[in-house]
Amino acid sequence: MDIGTEDVFIEVTAIDEHKASIVLNTLISTFSIYTNFEIIPIKIINEKTNEIKLYPNINENKFTCDID
Repeated sequence: MDIGTEDVFIEVTAIDEHKASIVLNTLISTFSIYTNFEIIPIKIINEKTNEIKLYPNINENKFTCDID
């Protein structure tokens, strides 16, 4: 990749779907620090269940924590 790179496709393969989603979101967040770009989600269709999901899922997550 160089300054002229226009299109980047990031592929993540994993056994655990949740962990793969975290990795993908982390990579996208890292890229966003260095450049202004558009995230184009892709549709994933589970052939066994016909379930459709969009990735990356970059919805806001809110967390609460206690500090001891």
